[in-house]
Amino acid sequence: MSAAQDNPIHKKLLLTWNSRPKHQRELLHHVREVVNKISPLGLELQDAWLTVYGEAPEILLGFTPRKGQEDQLESILGSDEWKEIVRDLNQYIVDYEQRIVKASDGFQF
Repeated sequence: MSAAQDNPIHKKLLLTWNSRPKHQRELLHHVREVVNKISPLGLELQDAWLTVYGEAPEILLGFTPRKGQEDQLESILGSDEWKEIVRDLNQYIVDYEQRIVKASDGFQF
């Protein structure tokens, strides 16, 4: 692993999911709700993508740690608050995935 990949400033959290069949109408409401709950944990929304055609997940959100909290990403994901956000969201979605990637400019999947 290179020094750049090891540097927490260059990390991005990607979240993807699809709506449960009876919850598609509420999709954007759930996106707003998730963003509003995640922001106080120290993550800033960088990307929000909605797939309207094709086989990709319906929603892709990209978050980066706030300045001064770059080394906290893993601890945020292990927090009780994070687990509650995911548990609440899972009532309305399927195929939830989260992963940490090296941040770069432009679209990331």
